[in-house]
Amino acid sequence: MLLREAQRLMPDSSILEIADISGIPLYNQDLESQLPTTEVVGLSREGHRKS
Repeated sequence: MLLREAQRLMPDSSILEIADISGIPLYNQDLESQLPTTEVVGLSREGHRKS
């Protein structure tokens, strides 16, 4: 809600992209060696392609 309001109040010449990060796992140092880095990188690249 707060980001949506900030986006609404921004000048027309500004851009605020709100991305869904629900697919990115939370950081857990105990599982650091098992993180799916290729999936996270893929999500990042997908976001940039939409621009």
